[in-house]
Amino acid sequence: MRGYNTGKVVIGCNYQPKRSYMDDLGIFWQGYLLGQKKSLLERFRAFCGGEL
Repeated sequence: MRGYNTGKVVIGCNYQPKRSYMDDLGIFWQGYLLGQKKSLLERFRAFCGGEL
């Protein structure tokens, strides 16, 4: 069962998460602008297409 049962209603039983509208490049720039640091290996994997 999904949701929280309060006894009268079930909160969140119809919730359906939405997909992210951002692509990999958008996520990269968001992390960069927010100052989130990645390791050299993570940056290299992202540069090569994510698979290594």
